[in-house]
Amino acid sequence: MDVGSFVEVVLPLAVPSLLYKLPQGIRAEVGKRVLVPLRGKARIGVILEVLSSLPPDLDPGRLKEVMEVEEGPPLLGPKEVSLMRWAAHHYLSPLGLVLKCALPPTATARAQPRLRATEEAERPLREGRIGGVEREVLEALKGRSLTLKALLRRFPLEVLEGLQREGLLRSEERPPWRRRGEPWVALVHLPSLEGFTPKERDLLTFLKEVEEAPLRELKRRRRGVKGTVERLVQRGVLRVFHRDLPFSFAFTEVAPSPRPHRLTPEQETALSSIRRGLEGKGGAYLLHGVTGSGKTEVYLRAAEAALAAGKGALVLVPEISLTPQLFTRFRRRLGEEVALLHSAMTRQERYEQWRRIAAGEMRVVIGARSALFAPLRDLGLIVVDEEHDPSYKQSDGLRYNARDMALVRGRLEGATVVLGSATPSVETYYNASKGRISLLQLRRRVDDRPLPTVEVVDLKGQRGVLSGPLREALRETVSRGEQALLFLNRRGFAPVMTCRDCGEPLRCKYCSVTLTYHASSRSLLCHYCGFSLPVPQICPRCGGKRVSSFGFGTERVAEEVRRLLPRAQVARMDSDTVTTRRDYEALLRALAEGEIDVLVGTQMIVKGHDVPQITLVGVICADVALNLPDFRAPERTFQLLSQAAGRAGRGDREGRVIVQTLLPGHYAVLKASRHDFEGFFGQEIALRRELLYPPFCRLIQVRFTGADLRQVKARAHEVARAFEGGDFQVLGPAPAPLFLLRGRWRWQLLLKGRSYTPMREALR
Repeated sequence: MDVGSFVEVVLPLAVPSLLYKLPQGIRAEVGKRVLVPLRGKARIGVILEVLSSLPPDLDPGRLKEVMEVEEGPPLLGPKEVSLMRWAAHHYLSPLGLVLKCALPPTATARAQPRLRATEEAERPLREGRIGGVEREVLEALKGRSLTLKALLRRFPLEVLEGLQREGLLRSEERPPWRRRGEPWVALVHLPSLEGFTPKERDLLTFLKEVEEAPLRELKRRRRGVKGTVERLVQRGVLRVFHRDLPFSFAFTEVAPSPRPHRLTPEQETALSSIRRGLEGKGGAYLLHGVTGSGKTEVYLRAAEAALAAGKGALVLVPEISLTPQLFTRFRRRLGEEVALLHSAMTRQERYEQWRRIAAGEMRVVIGARSALFAPLRDLGLIVVDEEHDPSYKQSDGLRYNARDMALVRGRLEGATVVLGSATPSVETYYNASKGRISLLQLRRRVDDRPLPTVEVVDLKGQRGVLSGPLREALRETVSRGEQALLFLNRRGFAPVMTCRDCGEPLRCKYCSVTLTYHASSRSLLCHYCGFSLPVPQICPRCGGKRVSSFGFGTERVAEEVRRLLPRAQVARMDSDTVTTRRDYEALLRALAEGEIDVLVGTQMIVKGHDVPQITLVGVICADVALNLPDFRAPERTFQLLSQAAGRAGRGDREGRVIVQTLLPGHYAVLKASRHDFEGFFGQEIALRRELLYPPFCRLIQVRFTGADLRQVKARAHEVARAFEGGDFQVLGPAPAPLFLLRGRWRWQLLLKGRSYTPMREALR
């Protein structure tokens, strides 16, 4: 712990870091939380640096003093702080927004104002000189403090303010690290039971047998026990202490995964290379393996090697839906030192896991994008599974790419970074082909299982959601007792409702999108802002009565399957049906145990799941991603089709994939149907080189938003003119594809250049 007089503190706000004085005799440490004053309020911040002196032009007398420093291990280490500084510089973000992204929400929650009765309140209360509501307030606060929010639920504000003015109540701030865990009761010593009431004797006899117990459990077994405990504590017979809340996860064995007796030769070669990195100074590797080739087993054995060397391991996955299976496999293989971090966990769960990681109790972390900053000690291995996935990019707050930052963290920590994928991003594979990262390949499935056969069905001339070949394949699969996945990256029943009289679609009031029809709730919903309407009987524009839905989403696909196979168990997996960790676990457990015959879902069902009984995968419409206004649309389409196909035939039975499309001749569809990544990469990289798109250039999008369209447009043009003459190209300004979002207009610029540096400096 450093001895200094001053600290640099970052707060979870869009403001620069600030300097504060340390109180006399207080020691501070980088990464610890502090309670500091800011604009008349107490705020939670994190120490970035401990200073023994200030710059000569800064007067120490102008600095405010730190109010409190947390006890225990810091929640961030010096290397995580270095990573935060790098992210703030590279992504042009205030350091406070990086902190807000890095820590779990509870860690930097504002200190809650609390009220406590003063010593001056005891006498009038004892002598009966105060009554009514004022007395009720003081009785409620006897021996404890309560948040202002809790008190206002029971008492008027003017009563609380009056008691404060009279000096009978005082305000205090309690930072999150002083929030106590669960109260437990323990026996200090057992005197003779004489002189105790029957209730007291009963409690003391029980505690003599168990020594200690949670107060919660005592309350459940005995009425009025709280008062009994308080009396015995005052007599020195019992003591109350607080213990961290218990934390546990329900294991979800999505698919049996025993440790293989031996690895394939390709797995052995890949693992040997990764081990050399762990034993040396780290390095970056691309593990390019076809679906079902055993990449996860390589990750597991690499993590075992890291732990054996006394190092930690961090494993990132793009979707929360992938964490139950992966967490279970790592926990069963590596034991209790495996932690889990993602946003579908409760705030308390995330904070408790983070605290235990910071304390060194957990040596392996499995998590989604937000786990990147986990404070693992002696980090030796970072795995980014499905490294190509766009979910690694965060689009609000700190806009960053977790895959790229994993490589940066690996360099900062001297760790080995493994990027794994069956369909690597064009940029990553290009870097591997140029020797910038080491390429490791797994070209065959485990046990030489064949890749699934892929049939492309031209939807032109087909009627209905399910083509003839897919309908027949579903019947055959279910009749054999096997399972099927149907993939469509569009939720809801239908993406649009339109009036057949005037042709006007029903649009969101606040966003430039049509409303999606959800049959289960008979409502129209905006998937961007949440605006909803009941389904209208008449057109709000022309009064026509012929309002009907067009297109289809996962909800309609599931309904069509139920009509086709009325006895089959059909389930849906999308963000409408799965919202919590337990939802994910329950659905994946049912799939693994054969309780689901056909699973319909969005992209969360086609990534990384390993269920041997799935022999059929149907892609309902391969053209959804192809029609997006994005130069990466062919790449995204190839990746999604390949990943979807990879879910079939992972067990003893051969797999089959049916891809429905209106563009059967598109190279992304053709190459995916042939499992030809190299062929796709060759065609795509040639187009990128010709059109000067990444990896042959760097792109920065600059977005302007506001409630006034004219001001937004004017500002975009003003900034575009300011960029003229720079060593880069300025494209735009133009309206964003989604030009109205949550009531705010959006315009954008695209900066295109050979290097980030001149563009970044111009933006500063």
